[in-house]
Amino acid sequence: MKLVSVEVDHFKNILKSGTVAIQSDVTCVVGKNESGKTAFLQALHRFNPAQPNVNFNAQRQYPAWLEKQHRRQKNLDEHCPVACTFELEKSDLEPVEEALGRGVLKNTTITISRTYGNEFRWDAEINEPSVVAHIASGLLTGGPTPTSVDDLNKLIETLGSSTHADEAQTAADRTLASNLADARTKALGECPSIGERFWDLLLPRLPQFFYFDDYSQLPASVKIRQLLDKKKRDLNPGELTARALLALGGADNEYLLNPDYETRKRELENIANAITHQVLAFWSTNPELRTEVDMTLKQEPTSNGQQQVLDELKIRLYDNRHLLSLSFDERSTGFRWFFSFLAAFSEYENNSSPVIILLDEPGLGLHARAQADFLRFIDERLSKRCPVIYTTHSPFMVQPGKLERVRLVQDGGREIGSRILISVLWIIGAGFVAYIIIAPDTVRGTFQPAGATKGGVEPWKIDFSKPFYETMRSPSVEKLSAQFFEVEWKDRSQWDKDRSMAVVEMPDGSRLYMHDQYNEADKNYIAQQFWDQRRSRWGHAAGVIAGWAFVPCIVLFILGYSLLWVGRGFKQA
Repeated sequence: MKLVSVEVDHFKNILKSGTVAIQSDVTCVVGKNESGKTAFLQALHRFNPAQPNVNFNAQRQYPAWLEKQHRRQKNLDEHCPVACTFELEKSDLEPVEEALGRGVLKNTTITISRTYGNEFRWDAEINEPSVVAHIASGLLTGGPTPTSVDDLNKLIETLGSSTHADEAQTAADRTLASNLADARTKALGECPSIGERFWDLLLPRLPQFFYFDDYSQLPASVKIRQLLDKKKRDLNPGELTARALLALGGADNEYLLNPDYETRKRELENIANAITHQVLAFWSTNPELRTEVDMTLKQEPTSNGQQQVLDELKIRLYDNRHLLSLSFDERSTGFRWFFSFLAAFSEYENNSSPVIILLDEPGLGLHARAQADFLRFIDERLSKRCPVIYTTHSPFMVQPGKLERVRLVQDGGREIGSRILISVLWIIGAGFVAYIIIAPDTVRGTFQPAGATKGGVEPWKIDFSKPFYETMRSPSVEKLSAQFFEVEWKDRSQWDKDRSMAVVEMPDGSRLYMHDQYNEADKNYIAQQFWDQRRSRWGHAAGVIAGWAFVPCIVLFILGYSLLWVGRGFKQA
């Protein structure tokens, strides 16, 4: 089933989202903080959650300023906060047509919604006469064929209770009634209607929504026995990720808890190797990391004053570049997020069940280069397996060459609520301006290096007439000034070979080179300042272009209006 569009209705700060078109591969939802991006994903997640213990609750999730008023007017549990429109694919139709016959649907589009009472409702055009004809095919050779299940039930009842003077005729009618009843049971099963049978066949193919945010991150230490003994529905988001990590390494519970050290250690190394391989495939910031998983014994007091021994699973990262190992919770926020997501997603990657990934502001802790790595991970790995919908307000997480993926969120306040918008004109205009007019250096293949000096000149001593020049105060104690030059395409290879340079890919396709002597905070700051300068120049150029574009519109309007009056004059004459 291919998700085509979504509509959210009265969920948190969203009143009417409007129809939101969903791309078949990647959809990017962009908006300010508190604009409604997370609410949109959470409504989708509750439609058919992959994780347990996730449901709709009108008291908690219906718009707070309307909940009491609307509860007096209607039963809020009957309200549908989310509706998804799907396009049924060939593999979805095969089991349906096998049971109900070809032509069971008048079209292959179906809209499915879910109520605050957590019940599904669906709307599809079912061709009932076609299904009844399929059930009766080969059995009714003469006379009219029933066109509905009710007519078929009445016919079966009439034939089964009929009595004729000719006993052979009576037996033939009752045999026909029995055969029709068997054919009906084969097609509909225990369902009383075609609609219910159709839903029973379709429900297993309904995609699940896998939601991942900061609260799903892997803990550095896990009580392994409790983790393995708990049922999945009783696990919190972090524990679910830990369970997925064990599954990724093909962990065997018996081996993990084996008292023999060598057996247990080998199993832990298998888990570590599996996740290390996954991480390094898309983490270019530091390719010399490796995962270490170990198990320790920890004593904890019980309620009766005794001591119990707990097996704790510990996760550490060894950095071969700096010959240092750190606990997982001491690594950078961005790395912990990326590592945790890989572990959590692995549970669904090799699962045949359909799934749609929802990522709430992924990679906020990643710098520009790592965010580019994550976008590559989405394109090359995630979207090949299943559709991805993610939210962001980072310019580095929006790909200018793929603006058709972008959906804009605007918060209109209590009267309107949050709406998810898309403007084809905006996409075409932004792409045209960014690639053709505002940033011609991108088209020419020009790259931008940054030369930075610590303790640089004071701001009032800078010649701002020089292009791309600005002094900035870095997050570090010292002042930092950076000057950006243009480097032609033909010289790019020289900069690529310079190992003293750090390289950051920009969203518009340009590349920023920086000396590798600065700390990460300074590098991130320079990259952000560089991007802000580019955007400010683009905005200025866009304003000039828009102004000049307005002039011919006025001229054409005056000319057209004049021609209209001239035409009227000729008509009167």
